[in-house]
Amino acid sequence: MTDANGNYQFSNSESAANTYYYRTVYDGSATYTNATSNTVSVTISRLSTTLNATISTAAAYATQNFTINGTLRADTADIAGATIQLQENVSGTWTNVTGNTNITNSNGAYNITTNEPATSTYQYRTTYAGSDSYTGATSNVVSVNVYVPLASGPAVTAQNANSLDLFVNGTDGALWYKYWTGTTWTAPTSLGGNVTSSPAATSRAPGDIDVFARGPNGALWSDNTTNNGTTWNGWYQIGGQLAPGTGPAAVALGTNSLDAFVQGTDNVLWYTQWNGTTWSPWHSLGGVLTSSPAATAPASGTIDVFVRGTDGAIWQRTTTNGGTSWSGWTSLGGQIASGTGPAASSWSSGRLDVFVEGTNGAMYQKTWNGASWSGWQSLGGVLTSSPAATAPASGTIDVFVRGSDNGLWEKTYNGAWSGWTSAGGI
Repeated sequence: MTDANGNYQFSNSESAANTYYYRTVYDGSATYTNATSNTVSVTISRLSTTLNATISTAAAYATQNFTINGTLRADTADIAGATIQLQENVSGTWTNVTGNTNITNSNGAYNITTNEPATSTYQYRTTYAGSDSYTGATSNVVSVNVYVPLASGPAVTAQNANSLDLFVNGTDGALWYKYWTGTTWTAPTSLGGNVTSSPAATSRAPGDIDVFARGPNGALWSDNTTNNGTTWNGWYQIGGQLAPGTGPAAVALGTNSLDAFVQGTDNVLWYTQWNGTTWSPWHSLGGVLTSSPAATAPASGTIDVFVRGTDGAIWQRTTTNGGTSWSGWTSLGGQIASGTGPAASSWSSGRLDVFVEGTNGAMYQKTWNGASWSGWQSLGGVLTSSPAATAPASGTIDVFVRGSDNGLWEKTYNGAWSGWTSAGGI
């Protein structure tokens, strides 16, 4: 209706982007003729959208579910009821993942759960095709490293202050290996084999690594590299018989000296020595073991070996003359989880550090300062394996465990303990 000045006004809205044309008409009256206005137009543009993506984990084992989620918005307004499509980077081409879509909720949020069957690093993004009202959008890229599930606890050794060599038995039966360069982890490499225990590893010299594991016949097997893992010399059998479910321990007293320790099928601690040419016969150190052993060499000719006893406590034997004679068994107390063994490291002749999984699933440490042992200290965590430890340099310790997510986790000491950080998987 026109006002006293003959003016009128209409308000309108459109739901879709387009160019719309309008005019007004007057039907006339007894006094006035009818009339039609000029045509006016308005162009409605689609609202610009933004789509983001996050991923629930940066590492997952094969067939483990993980979730890509995010939100779709137009400016600050959430867009509900929109279809979001998951895409994967396949050899450089972004490809829709069949069956992996989700409808945004009232908050514009979506979540898409998927998994991968094989080990690799996968890249994903999400897309929105747009509508009459909203432009299409593509999210940022997220990635996940998919690894073989771990069948055992890890082993670790350090060639020098800036390197770590990490080994673990995968559910495929192979031994897997990756290397810390000082700034990043290399991609995992399979060393093959048919491993039936947690491994052990030691370094006799820079570039030289020996790794040990129980084979399918129950004997001790070893593989070796002399060029920092570029090539490996192949698995060979050392012999002996390890108790099922247990793995070896190993130390190097020099470039031509190796000592390997195992729990025999009689539950006794046995060891063999390599003199640079051959392995010695097996020697008994007695005891009644209920776990894989751990060993470390704090000084030339000195070896400390640790085991879980029938009372669930940690027990220790020591040699200071390269194995010619050994001390008796000494209890260090504590209570460690059934089915797990200790780890040990030393950064000097007056220092020993022993690590265990406690009966509550947390990691505990006990330290020898050259004169006495400390009490047991909790380092937290949720362990699902025996730990592994090494001391790359004076005052530094790196400890690795398998966590509740079946991935590898690391804790580092350098004057103080770090928090737990993911070392991914294999």
